[in-house]
Amino acid sequence: MPAIPATCDDVIRSIRQAKRVVITAHARPDGDAVGSVLAAKMLLDQMGAHAEIVLSDPVPHIYRSLPCSAQIHHRSHAGSGYDTAILLECDSLERARLAGLEN
Repeated sequence: MPAIPATCDDVIRSIRQAKRVVITAHARPDGDAVGSVLAAKMLLDQMGAHAEIVLSDPVPHIYRSLPCSAQIHHRSHAGSGYDTAILLECDSLERARLAGLEN
């Protein structure tokens, strides 16, 4: 299992080195979760990282008008080929209810 970054600099370095990043948040996303994953995606895009947002549940209708919300994928599995996963608004892998994040 890869080492967990210890400092903000380590986190930024890991993201910069990643070829593909998956971003997720807790199941049944609320406004904070949707806003957080969208902001992270926009930031990673600016950093030149290839990032994809995957949530286990659909974006609630009320938040679908947010900029870039159409880029959020709804699946039960994160997919494969990611170098790094970023979990936001989420204290555990279980809370994300998204398979494929274990490694």
